[in-house]
Amino acid sequence: MHIFSITCNEKVILGIIYMFVYSNFSYKTVHTCGITVSVSGCETRTAIDSGLYEDEERVWRLFREMVEGLTHIHQQGMIHRDLKPVNVFLDSNDHVKIGDFGLATTNILSRHPTSTPAKDPLVGNADGKLTDTPSFSHEMGDGSLTGQVGTALYVAPELSTSGCKAIYNQKVDLYSLGIIFFEMCYHPLLTGMERVKVLMNLRKSDIILPSDLTEDESPQQVHIIKWLLNHDPSQRPTSLELLQSDYVPPPQLEEAELQEMVRHTLSNPQSKAYKYLVGSCFSQEVTRAEDITYDMNVGKNVALPLPMMLQELAKDRITRVFQKHGATCLSTPLLMPRNSLYDNTESCVRLMTHSGGIVTIPHDLRVPFARYVASNGITCLKRYAIDKVYREKKVYGFHPRELYECAFDIVTPNSGTLMVEAELLSVVWEVVNEFHSMRDKTCLIRLNHTSLLKAILMHCGIEEEKYHDIYTILSEARDEKYSKFQVQTHLISLCLTDHAMVTLFSLIETESPISKVASAFRVITKRKGEAASLAKQGFHELETIISNTEALGVKCPIVVAPGLVYNVQQYSGMMCQFVCELKKKRRRGGLDVIAAGGRYDNMLANFRNMQEPPLLDNTTSKTLDMTGMTSKEICQSAAGISISLDKIVSALQDEDNTPIVDVVVCSFGHRSMVKEKAAVLRELWTAGIRSSLVDSLQSLEEIQSYCQENLIQHIVMLKDIETGTLRVRSWEKERFQEKKVNTSDLVEYLQRMLKSSSELTDSNNMLTKSESKPQSTDPASSPSVGNPLLNFSFVTVEKYPTNTRKRFEAQMMSHMSNTLQCLSAKVRVEVLALTLESAVVKTLATHLELDSDQQEFQKSIGFVIERHPRHRKYLIRICDVIHELRREKNCPVIILYSLGDNTFKVLM
Repeated sequence: MHIFSITCNEKVILGIIYMFVYSNFSYKTVHTCGITVSVSGCETRTAIDSGLYEDEERVWRLFREMVEGLTHIHQQGMIHRDLKPVNVFLDSNDHVKIGDFGLATTNILSRHPTSTPAKDPLVGNADGKLTDTPSFSHEMGDGSLTGQVGTALYVAPELSTSGCKAIYNQKVDLYSLGIIFFEMCYHPLLTGMERVKVLMNLRKSDIILPSDLTEDESPQQVHIIKWLLNHDPSQRPTSLELLQSDYVPPPQLEEAELQEMVRHTLSNPQSKAYKYLVGSCFSQEVTRAEDITYDMNVGKNVALPLPMMLQELAKDRITRVFQKHGATCLSTPLLMPRNSLYDNTESCVRLMTHSGGIVTIPHDLRVPFARYVASNGITCLKRYAIDKVYREKKVYGFHPRELYECAFDIVTPNSGTLMVEAELLSVVWEVVNEFHSMRDKTCLIRLNHTSLLKAILMHCGIEEEKYHDIYTILSEARDEKYSKFQVQTHLISLCLTDHAMVTLFSLIETESPISKVASAFRVITKRKGEAASLAKQGFHELETIISNTEALGVKCPIVVAPGLVYNVQQYSGMMCQFVCELKKKRRRGGLDVIAAGGRYDNMLANFRNMQEPPLLDNTTSKTLDMTGMTSKEICQSAAGISISLDKIVSALQDEDNTPIVDVVVCSFGHRSMVKEKAAVLRELWTAGIRSSLVDSLQSLEEIQSYCQENLIQHIVMLKDIETGTLRVRSWEKERFQEKKVNTSDLVEYLQRMLKSSSELTDSNNMLTKSESKPQSTDPASSPSVGNPLLNFSFVTVEKYPTNTRKRFEAQMMSHMSNTLQCLSAKVRVEVLALTLESAVVKTLATHLELDSDQQEFQKSIGFVIERHPRHRKYLIRICDVIHELRREKNCPVIILYSLGDNTFKVLM
């Protein structure tokens, strides 16, 4: 919406110039105050008389443009004072132009009471123009102006009061706008008499509307008319209030027009429009629903004590490995300016600053570190960082996903003997071996090289500008987001020939030891040219890296996977993934990526290139001193690997977990016993026993439930009626058992109990290793006696959680150790954990006819049930399991173990 103004005032003339610079319309001539201005189109009066009310969408658009125009006029300190349909023009594009500023006034004029205003006689006409001589006097304290001006049918009531002067402000224009808006919404008034009658009724203090314009049919229009025509100016809205109200519909712009307007605004960050646009973004209100749902799924699992404890345990062990390799903890700045590396990464979280600048929070820890290294000229460093990274969700309006990444990077002046890459793989291998539950998982190291990828695409005759698209397609395919048919469809869209696609698939689908992959690549390496040279270079470096990795003691299988393209835009050399089978049959591939990384010399060079003169090569840059001479040469080379802490923690769920504290302290009675509990805690902390106070829990049942959930085995209880003694409740035999202990003996007693628990845990870990890693069958290397091949099965009435089962296994192993030593290491032993009394177990072992025929076996079952009828269903279930083990699986040794009495019987 454009405005032109015609007056002798300097500010108004400047407004005319502004309007003509920014508007595109042809002209018709209008004369005011000796200035001739042209504008094409027609007046709003013509549109009203032509049935404007029938096009409601147009009515609202034109009305909004009028309000926008008044808002601009009033923000300049001006009052139009003569607003009516004939002074509101429509240009050739049907946009509003407010004109005829002959009666316009400003606050500037009112501040000069001694000056004599110019006479401007007005002649009455058919529009009801009032003959008056405008006069100005002192500005009132409330900012109103005094004077008598107006047009009979459109003038505000405060301007038509009797007397020589009227008190008014900018809201007089809003009254006039109310009359105009009524005419726009109502059918044309055919005669002058009818028009005067309807508008005069409208101008009354009780605002009498025609009977055919009701709130039921036009609620918004009627509300605005009554709001604007209120005789109390203080109850009328300002033009800005009206514009920002819910009653005026937002502007309807064509999509292309809107996009062009926004693009033009964003192209000039120094403009007021740009600042308004950014400011509007930041001033948006957050609804209650948005506030509640934004982070409702953040940290739900991590907030629980056990996952938090596992996370801290994993961090501690991983940090220990990093530090063993000489790495220093170094975190980089949280925010980083937008970078082209993430332009095609939809999950990257981008933020806007108040100045309108775009920044990102870490999508990974490698890119911010590379920027930090390049900008600080670092040439030698080993660093690690364990921090959060963020992924934008596909559904907007929610907190980004939070993941923990453990980054390990090595910066050197050059790539050297490729020992750095081997050390990265060794670090991950050591981290995996820190956790019992991961040692025996199926693990694999995948390697690739950017030179191999480039050689494949060059050999297939693919243009370089298509490389990035192909990398994206292959990455999606490897993550199983695309089927092979979808991959072919996408490649066809890139105009790849059938021969190129067949060759591409035959090479990238290979995943084998390096010798086999090198054989498949002979179609490239046996030729001459750049593709062959790149392939040979890639294989040579990978062979060296594999040799160095094996020399460092890594026992994990290593394969070369030419189709490995994840984050290829970051790397320039070796790329790697460490994969592990964390969940059985989790998906088609069955392997989780727990670590990934590679060499990123080119990324460092690109970051340096943003700050320094052009680079001499990929890894070296020179800085110039003030004389223009080379002052020093910067050589930077780096490689890094990132481990997913979340996946490590997930794998630890099946491991025997150490509680976050060993002992909780509480008190019961009428006294709070604060000093006594403080003394106990101080002694326990001094002795190195991890302890915590649980005053917030009121009952013993709540405390015991808390301890069971968090694997805490000991509760120290103080009672106000006892002195010199304490009560210690310890988790034994699947329940808490209480013992009275002298206060002076508490530390020693708990240390003894904790040591016993630790020994059971160690034996359980040894058992886990012996189960998962079968001993060698070579008679020369295997002793004739020792622990046999054990398997525990819980045939219990209720299902126990993993941690409870692990504790029971350690307990059973401890009790059966002497018996197991008498069995050959080659013998398979099945231990059935039962919730039966020892007498029932003895009956089963004595009377069950395992090696007889089916009829005799069923008779023996009947005899056992007859002796213990209350366990009938449970005994039938146990006998079915025993029958399956002996008859179908040929298990030679079955041990029946009573969990309640810690007794067992051997069936052989």
